[in-house]
Amino acid sequence: MNAQRAPRSPDAAQRNPGAAEKPGSDPVFPGPESVPRTVLDRRASGLLVIEWQDGSFSALPHAWLRARCRCAACAQAARSGAARPLAPVSLTGIRPVADQGLNLVFSDGHGRGIYPWTYLRTLGEEYAASPNH
Repeated sequence: MNAQRAPRSPDAAQRNPGAAEKPGSDPVFPGPESVPRTVLDRRASGLLVIEWQDGSFSALPHAWLRARCRCAACAQAARSGAARPLAPVSLTGIRPVADQGLNLVFSDGHGRGIYPWTYLRTLGEEYAASPNH
C-alpha cells in the first residue's frame, strides 16, 4: 500500500501544525498502525475481523457497522434526528477503496458507505470499550 503523499498546502500546515510528524494523524494518509494486515468476514458470526499491522484486532458486528455508516444519506438522517437502530443485517460485499479503506455492502441493500482504515480502527476501539458487546 504505497501511496505518494501529496504536498501539504501552507493552510493545512497552519491549521494542524506538526501533523506531518505524527504517523496516522493525517486522515488521508494513515500511519502504518491504521493499515490492516488482514480483513476477514466471518459471516456465520456476523463479524468483520481486522488484524492491524501492530498485531491488534478489531471484531466489528455487521449491524454495528451498518448503524455507523457515514455516507451522505445516513449523515443526513442522523442530522435530522432519525434513530439508527441495530437492524439484523449482514455484509454481502466488501470492496477495497484504493488503499484507503473499504466500501461495505449490506443485506438491506445499502452499499454507499465508505469506511476509511482510520475510521474502522476507531470503530474497533469504540466497540471493544462498549459495555454491550
